[in-house]
Amino acid sequence: MPCVPIKLIQESIWMARAWTYQEALLSTRRLIFTEEQLYFECQGYYCTEPLSVSSAWLSSMHREDLRLLDSGVNGPGKVMMFPEDRCGTVEWHIFTRINEYTRRKHSHDEDILNGILGIMKTFERKFALRHLWGLPFSVHKSEWAIQFGRMGHVFCSGLQWRLKRPSRRRVGFPSWSWTGWYGEVHWLTPDSGRNLPRKDLDYRLGLQAELASGENIYPFEIERHSIRSAELTRFIHLTCLVFPVTYQKIDGSGGVQYCITYHGIEDEKQSQRAERIVQWTTKDMPLENAELLAIYVPGIIEGGNLILQNMGKWWERVATTAIARLPAKQVWRTLRLG
Repeated sequence: MPCVPIKLIQESIWMARAWTYQEALLSTRRLIFTEEQLYFECQGYYCTEPLSVSSAWLSSMHREDLRLLDSGVNGPGKVMMFPEDRCGTVEWHIFTRINEYTRRKHSHDEDILNGILGIMKTFERKFALRHLWGLPFSVHKSEWAIQFGRMGHVFCSGLQWRLKRPSRRRVGFPSWSWTGWYGEVHWLTPDSGRNLPRKDLDYRLGLQAELASGENIYPFEIERHSIRSAELTRFIHLTCLVFPVTYQKIDGSGGVQYCITYHGIEDEKQSQRAERIVQWTTKDMPLENAELLAIYVPGIIEGGNLILQNMGKWWERVATTAIARLPAKQVWRTLRLG
């Protein structure tokens, strides 16, 4: 019998269900029944049935500030199963929590956001984070929040989520949010040293949420005016740097690839176009007759762009890509994203 039944717990149906994710993280004490033994874990230590030690020794170990039985908390070789301080110790951990949550299974599509609202509420209390359709944004006046105006630096980085593989849309949720797609999502971590805004851009980035009444409101005003979630539509109005792109289907030795061609970007050798392989969000390919547009969104991915498709009255996200150089002529537009 293994000392710590991690494998049994990780492969259980309980660990695969989305609704049990925040149930486990937000609990201060967890008692888990497996087919072989009981497992207990709190914020101070863990205990299993095969662990043969005195009660006095266990009492001395039961201190949240020590976590002595976990020599690698949140890292390689860690023993304890759940994150330090339940949800995380810095605001960026919200992206890790969403990544873990989207690996799990839902029985009902409409529960995709409800199943993580408890964790969102915890980050709200600890880090003054709020969310808009599951995408976090900051309400405190950090350096980024000042540079990005009312939008907040976390929301900028939040828009740059990526799917593990192309997927299909979830009805009733916006394409710009991870809630609008099936599948596991992830973000690059902010420890790469590239998490500062580009200094060569005039930041006029702006964001407003669209209400059912037709009025637009800044995200930080939602709480101030006691706006209920039912009053929010899935649309946002984003003021951003845009540049024209065209869609290309390329047949090569490695098979068919779908690329985006940027126009008006000066390359070291030519100034006509720059082709980029993209990470597609949608698997509904090809998009030969679609009107596409690239928008630059600053964040933890340097040169990170979203590719949008014109749906008529709004734009929807279909891909992400990156490009080091930007057009010499900067064009700013306010787009309605849904």
